[in-house]
Parts: sequence; C-alpha cells; structure tokens
Amino acid sequence: MKKIIIATSILLLAAGCSKQPTTVINYPTPTPTVSATPTPDAAASWQTYTSIPYSFEFQYPQDFGFNQVTNSYLSDAVVQLEPIKNNYPGTNYADSSFGVSTGFAKDASACLVGQQTKKPLTQTKVVNGVTFYEDTYGGAAAGNFYDSTLYRTLRGNLCVEVSLTIHTANIANFEPGTVTEIDPAKPMAVLLQMLETFKFTK
Repeated sequence: MKKIIIATSILLLAAGCSKQPTTVINYPTPTPTVSATPTPDAAASWQTYTSIPYSFEFQYPQDFGFNQVTNSYLSDAVVQLEPIKNNYPGTNYADSSFGVSTGFAKDASACLVGQQTKKPLTQTKVVNGVTFYEDTYGGAAAGNFYDSTLYRTLRGNLCVEVSLTIHTANIANFEPGTVTEIDPAKPMAVLLQMLETFKFTK
C-alpha cells in the first residue's frame, strides 16, 4: 500500500512539474551590415602633366587648361593651369590657378623663406613623401585680390615651389545684390587635391 502511495505521489509531482510554463527566448533577427559604396576617385579621370627637365608630375582636372605663368614667384616659371570656365557664377570669383616654378638656391635659407616676410618657414606639409614648407602671399591690383598658398621644397640646389592662387574681384565693384562673396575654400579644395597628386619622378 505504501508503495502505491509513493508511486502515485511521484507521478503527481512529475505531472505538476510538466505544467510549468516553458520560457521561450526570442533573439532579435540580425540586421545585415550595409557597406558604404566607395566614393569614386575624383582624380581617376584627370590628366597628367609631366616635366622631364625637373622630374615631377601632377594630375589636373579635364576642365583645366594651360595659361601664362603669372602667380608663381621663383625665377623659372615652369607651368600654370587654370579652370577653363567659371564654376562659381554669381560670385566675385574671377579664377584660380595651380602653378609650379623653380629656382637655384645655394641652401635652405635661400629657398625655404617667406615670399613677403623673408623669414624661415616652419609650417610643413608632406606630399607623397616629400616635405614642403608652407607660405602665404597676398596681392591686390585694380580692385582684384590674389591670395596664394605656396609650398616650397629644396632638392639639391633646386628650389621648387607649387603655388595655389585664388583670384577674386572686389565685391564693392559690383552693383549691390548682383553677386555674393565666394567661399575661397571651395576652389582651393580642387587645387589642394591637385597638390596631393604632385610627386617627383626621380
């Protein structure tokens, strides 16, 4: 009789346990990782200018053309390129240019100095493994402003300068409300991208 009671108790206990609710854990469905589409290299369709005498090259946009070198400051004006058309209509932007000039320098003190201050340059920028010393130069003439950022480096006795120039007109020369002030950072961004492609071939 005791065995029957014990067996019945075990069955009832087991039945009671089986009625306990089962906990179901719902894991969230993994969200697929979306990879950003790589931005096409803007310079991929650019053309390449190569200077054999001075062993350098750089790339430039297809809408740039060659012009007389006017915005470089060393004795040998090698090349200057400018946009063929005005990409900033309705502003006081006139043009911009990317120029390279060279000159003999007996030492660093004759090359790596400010164009206006004549003091040693200290701010540097490395482009494709070459250290350039940065300078700024500003000029004005007949209501026009020329703001250049110059990058100089010395290779042996050859001083090499890359000049990035933004040319704007005095906005006071326009009828009020007809043009707006250009943000020089916009055209300068293109020139800086050109600078990043500059390299020596020897």
